[in-house]
Amino acid sequence: MTLAGLEVQEGELRLFPGWDEEVSETLAATKAAGEDGRPRLVDTTMLYAPRSGGVKRYLLSKKAWLEANRPGVAHNLVVPGAGYRAEPDGVVRLHAPKLPFGDGYRWPSSVRRWGAWVSSLNPTLIEAGDPYTPGQGALEAGQRVGCPVVGFCHSDPAALAALHFGEWAKKPVEKRWAKLFSQFDRVVSPSRFIAQRLEEAGVGDIVIRPLGVEVDTFHPDRRDRDWLLKRLGLGADARLLCFAGRPAKEKNVGVLIDAVQRLGAPYHLVLVGAGAGMPPEERVISLPYEKDPRAVARIIASCDVAAAMMEAPGGTALVAESILESLDFRRAMRKVEKDFGRDWWFKVWGPDKLAEEGVGKSSDWVLKANARWHGFGALADGFNMLDPIKCTIVTPGLDLSGKFAKTGIPASIVTKFLAEHGVVVEKTGLYSFFIMFTIGITKGRWNTMLTALQQFKDDYDKNAPMWRILPEFCAAHPRYERMGLRDLCQAIHETYAKGDIARLTTEMYLSDLHPAMKPTDAFARIAHRETERVPIDALEGRITTSLLTPYPPGIPLLIPGERFNRKIVDYLRFARRFNEAFPGFDTDVHGLVEEDPSGRPGYFVDCVKA
Repeated sequence: MTLAGLEVQEGELRLFPGWDEEVSETLAATKAAGEDGRPRLVDTTMLYAPRSGGVKRYLLSKKAWLEANRPGVAHNLVVPGAGYRAEPDGVVRLHAPKLPFGDGYRWPSSVRRWGAWVSSLNPTLIEAGDPYTPGQGALEAGQRVGCPVVGFCHSDPAALAALHFGEWAKKPVEKRWAKLFSQFDRVVSPSRFIAQRLEEAGVGDIVIRPLGVEVDTFHPDRRDRDWLLKRLGLGADARLLCFAGRPAKEKNVGVLIDAVQRLGAPYHLVLVGAGAGMPPEERVISLPYEKDPRAVARIIASCDVAAAMMEAPGGTALVAESILESLDFRRAMRKVEKDFGRDWWFKVWGPDKLAEEGVGKSSDWVLKANARWHGFGALADGFNMLDPIKCTIVTPGLDLSGKFAKTGIPASIVTKFLAEHGVVVEKTGLYSFFIMFTIGITKGRWNTMLTALQQFKDDYDKNAPMWRILPEFCAAHPRYERMGLRDLCQAIHETYAKGDIARLTTEMYLSDLHPAMKPTDAFARIAHRETERVPIDALEGRITTSLLTPYPPGIPLLIPGERFNRKIVDYLRFARRFNEAFPGFDTDVHGLVEEDPSGRPGYFVDCVKA
């Protein structure tokens, strides 16, 4: 696309009279930037203000990373401002009126003009960071230039609308939100929660990309407690709780204030930025907004909640308590096994010997070479150690050698049973699931799971009907209502055994992988729309543009730029057959798409166009 073809004129960019000179200079700068020949990523959002936080931090961090690591990619931010200006660092500011009581935020009024401004940069790829005017303008720019547009959903606007205006506002905002995000070529979410909310609203093709933390900046080494106490005018016995952020209603700062007041001496709450304009409160100290993230990191590291909670003696006691609860659970599971004898199936993966009481010794958890319980063979001496708070519960049906038993109980059925009994596990494999004894897990909580496992065994032995033991699941999948629990377990187990899924999974991960291009080049094909969705049966030899990750085990199998081989295609064929036979127990493969753009049903993967 040439700039001549875009036909971006000064007249269509002027929001108000009197901006002739600024508009002319800014347009000249954006057009010049668009002509430098490099592929150009343009980020646009209205969530960018002098005192804004997360979204602005993400965009600036992305810009810095691209400049340092991808000099061949140009990057611009298009954000609201007091006037028009193209800054030397690539930030383009467009005039927009201030929001009343908006803490510096501005709201652009014209979608068409915003889209024209973004178009003037001649983008290769656009990322929209909000569902408001810039988000809509990004879609217009994408259509005008002919480039893909990605929507990054940083928050739940429907929930925010309900919080600020009442529940009546939630549904209409959610409907509009879903309609807009459904138009993006790809939707990115920073968390599983936001992804779930998008799915509930009817949005598909979502990628989860957690934003993380800049660990070099926000590091405990920045702790300077004496400096902070002196700045706050407090004594050495003070205990500091910290909150850094905007004074927004959804932040629930009032809960923190109430908590510190209930705690009393010597506790104080330090509000960095969030206390602006708030009336004085007992035991609450308000500090001004800090633009420099290093200054914020210094304050946070110097407070006690984040920096000292794990120090002795309290921190040591909390960790020891978690380990002790984990060992008590393991001992309880072995007692149940002893009481039931061979009739009990569930086992906790771990060393054969446990301390009779207490936490035992660290040497108890070192993986010794060729020990039967772990099956890893000749491990290096003293190199590997099992974390006792991480418990993997094994179900019957598959041994360590990969041999299937005559009968079996797939873990996916057990975890669905546990979920309907209020127990949510961390990860689920074929014949195992994973739980973690974090701080706060008590005997009462893990005893609930132990009781539920015993109930599962009782229902399995009776072949209890699925409609009775999993009513919520059967309401969503009526085909299982008349099946018995044992019958369903056996049906899935036999399908696993017939497909020899353990061998198939092992072989595909051990198979030779053939890179055909660099991941960055594969991504560039997405940006230039040089991709196509290929059905499973035609995948062998094709180059993927997606990260292919089967669950279980949750390990990436192919990265963009690598070719599909026969073993991987065979695995995907099995996943297709299994999903068709047992909906609700789907084999989850990230990167495998269930429907292509034309609406054809089936399973597809995005590949480099042939």
